[in-house]
Amino acid sequence: MKLIVPDIIVPSSKEKTLRQYRFAKVSAALSNMNCDLTLAVTNKRLIYHAETSSSKKSELIHNEIFIDNVGGFSLFRGKKKDSKGLMAKILVLFFIFGALGGAAFWQAKPIYDFAVTLIAGLKFDTMFKVIITAVPMLIFLIIALIINAKAHKYLINMIIYSKGLKVHNLFSDNENLIDTDNYIVIPYLKETQAMVAELASLILDVQQYGHEEVLKHIDIEES
Repeated sequence: MKLIVPDIIVPSSKEKTLRQYRFAKVSAALSNMNCDLTLAVTNKRLIYHAETSSSKKSELIHNEIFIDNVGGFSLFRGKKKDSKGLMAKILVLFFIFGALGGAAFWQAKPIYDFAVTLIAGLKFDTMFKVIITAVPMLIFLIIALIINAKAHKYLINMIIYSKGLKVHNLFSDNENLIDTDNYIVIPYLKETQAMVAELASLILDVQQYGHEEVLKHIDIEES
C-alpha cells in the first residue's frame, strides 16, 4: 500500500505512519474528480489527502493538523435519493423508448413479415400492433425502475477540531481545521468502521506517550 508519509509527503524527523485509512472514493462530476479519500495518522500529524490528475485536469485536497492540537473529531456518512438527476434520466429514456414504440407501430407490417418467419401462424391484427408498440415501453419501465432503485448519492462530512473548541460550536466554528461536506462518495465501509474504532485511541496514545515513545506501543504501517 502506498503511504501518504513518506511516499507522498516528506516525513519530519522520526515521523512514522501509525495508521492509514482509505475510507471513501470521491466522485465530483462538476470538477471531473475521481479519487480516493485518505486519512493518515502519524505520530506527529493527521493528514487528509485526495489527489487525481489527467491530461486535462488535476485536483488536490490536502489538509494537515498537528496531532497535539487535536481535541476530537466528528464523522457523518449517509445517503439520500438523488432526485435531481433521476428525473432527467427518466425523461430522456421516455422519449427514446416512446419514439421506438411509435416507430414500431408505424412499421408494423415489415416487423410482422419478419416475425412470421419465426412464429408460424402469427396474425397481423390490432393486437399484434399493440404488442410490438408496448414492448419498448415495457423495457423503459424496467430500466426506469432499476435506475430509481439505484438513484442514491452518498454524503460524507468529517470535521476534526482543535483543542479548546466548545462542543456546541463543533459544526459552525471558523476554527475547524479539516472540514469536508457533501462530497458524493462511494464509501469503503470496512475502512470507515476501522477509522471510527481506532482514530480517537491513536490520538490519545500519541498525546499521552509523546511522539517517539508511542512508537514502542503501536505498530507502524509499512509500504
